[in-house]
Amino acid sequence: LWVIVADYDIRVKRLMKSRGYSRDKIDTIIQNQWPDEQMCRYADLVIDNSRDFALTTKQIRNHLNKK
Repeated sequence: LWVIVADYDIRVKRLMKSRGYSRDKIDTIIQNQWPDEQMCRYADLVIDNSRDFALTTKQIRNHLNKK
């Protein structure tokens, strides 16, 4: 099980830009999800998607190359 996490502010910014969601809608969505800490307890791998796409891709490639 892979879990992808990102800082709260990054999530808000990305959702506003990509989907045009309001802050209230985003808060509702996030509140209805498990907290990151809870999801990460069950994860086989946690990918941090808080930075740029290149770093996220690097994390994924590094994991796939271990197999």
